[in-house]
Amino acid sequence: MNTICPQCGTANAVHHRFCFYCGHALMPAGVPSASTPSRTAPWHTSTEAVSKGIGAGWRTAQGLSRQTARALAPLAGAFAALPVSAEQNTRAGSRIRLWEIAVIAALTFVAAVIRTQNLETVPPGIANDEAELALEALRVSRGEVWPGAWTGVTLGTPAGLVHLQALLLLFRDASIATARWSAVLPGVALIPVAYFLMRQLFPARTAILTAAFLTFHIWLLVFSRIAFPAMPAVFCFAASIWLLIAGVRSNRWWTAGLGGILFGLGWYTYKSFPLYAVAVWGVLVLFLLLRPETRRREVYWFLGASVAVSAHMVFFYLASDVIEASLRLYDRTPLSPSALISRGWEVVTYVHTPMPREGNVGTGGIPLLHFSTEVFFWTGLATLLLSFRKRPSQLLLAGWLISLVPAVLTPDAESRRYLLGIFFVLAIAAVGLDTIVSLVHNRWNRYTRALPIPILAGWFGNAIAAVALAAFVLLFAGQQARDYDNWLVESEWALARKEVEAVRFAQSLGAGYEVRLYNDRLPRTNAVVQWFLRDTETTNGSPIFGGSGAIDAETVSEPTVWLLAENYLTLIPQLESAFPEGNLSFENNEQGELLYAAYVLDTS
Repeated sequence: MNTICPQCGTANAVHHRFCFYCGHALMPAGVPSASTPSRTAPWHTSTEAVSKGIGAGWRTAQGLSRQTARALAPLAGAFAALPVSAEQNTRAGSRIRLWEIAVIAALTFVAAVIRTQNLETVPPGIANDEAELALEALRVSRGEVWPGAWTGVTLGTPAGLVHLQALLLLFRDASIATARWSAVLPGVALIPVAYFLMRQLFPARTAILTAAFLTFHIWLLVFSRIAFPAMPAVFCFAASIWLLIAGVRSNRWWTAGLGGILFGLGWYTYKSFPLYAVAVWGVLVLFLLLRPETRRREVYWFLGASVAVSAHMVFFYLASDVIEASLRLYDRTPLSPSALISRGWEVVTYVHTPMPREGNVGTGGIPLLHFSTEVFFWTGLATLLLSFRKRPSQLLLAGWLISLVPAVLTPDAESRRYLLGIFFVLAIAAVGLDTIVSLVHNRWNRYTRALPIPILAGWFGNAIAAVALAAFVLLFAGQQARDYDNWLVESEWALARKEVEAVRFAQSLGAGYEVRLYNDRLPRTNAVVQWFLRDTETTNGSPIFGGSGAIDAETVSEPTVWLLAENYLTLIPQLESAFPEGNLSFENNEQGELLYAAYVLDTS
């Protein structure tokens, strides 16, 4: 039997002592409501004055919120059919139906296919950071180094991704595809996790739409196919918050504790994760101080487990100069309040304005959403603001605001640092789309009550709504596929496709060949070159890297391959004159542009 809140009328689980939405003390089912004395005990600490001040500020904010809600009541009345939360929808609040499982399983399968297909060669090149992390993981798997919780490669980063890649390399061959599985696995797992997280707060349709958007969005797809730590960080955040909410709703401390462990592990994934963590911890501690109903065993378990697991990284950040060095390296200066607000608005408007293009992977350059989906985002944001007094709206808005922090404070590489923000942007867009569908669908249901066979008309309306939503998801997938194809072309320079294809060709010849590169971009010590040719003698004849820029025929004594970039094709006559028995070949990309020229000499 559910317990009804005497203040807001919401049905709560019978074991809840306080309303999940408004925080009012609950009466057992069948017992009339009565005034409940406050359970807040006075503070007997030296911070009593501070606590009273915070409490006064909180009550003032609540009063302003209520006045704003009353002022917006006429506008909110126009949205009588807004999607209700899963808690309020008592018929389907906690029961996941068979069709939901089937749809999520299908979306997860599609996500797995598009994230794993041609993983070795698509995207067509390799980012330098990706190769450096993979090389470090290879050394760890061979027992050559042990970085601990922090590695110095890629200018310093938490070593969680390196350890995950090293574990994969123990069971699979040393290839870029194996390294990229460290992003594929959390990228695929994010789809069902996002569904379960949204299902805790909103109806099934909103949760499924969120999962569908996440399945096909370009930047979530890109960073699920590149071995960067951004995707594991997003997965850790989403999964841990889902487990926290599920633990609170089910009164299971161990579920919330498991979420805390996963949240603590997030500290070891990505340098931006501490910004998320500090914000979440701050919000939870503030609510524990000000809202007695939040003082639940599950919340304490989440906080305790997350702090215990992340303690090593927390002390590392506090005791080292990593943060100061990063600020100096990227020339970061504190922003004034007005500059922070301006920068925050700039990040918010990435929904409909192009994001800055990221040099080392070629991401960005386009808005997060196309116009149709952008409309749903702003509709969803308005819906959440109009229903701000409801707990699901508060949680979703808080998650989105927290996800803005890294992109606001560290402008650069927004497509990575705002990846968690993209998660919440798509969730808000799903709320907006569901709002519009609910408005139309509910009007249709009211109309069908006057028809001779209303149940058939209702089924027909449900079918039309399902077909319309499926058609829009397919349209969204097509738009994202087109953006992805455009990114593949744009990323060729950022991911050094020409040089990568050349060293791939040299690797295919076997270990018996000496490799002589002639390009002005990648020295022989570059991580990308070392990944493919780590067991091969390699030189670069470019004057930029200490070479002569000419063919040195006198030092050739074993099978050799010369790999020539476009600006070194003039050396081909020298090669043909010195080694007429060699084989010359050219490799072009899909547009017919030259990738490299190879001159292979077999002296055996």
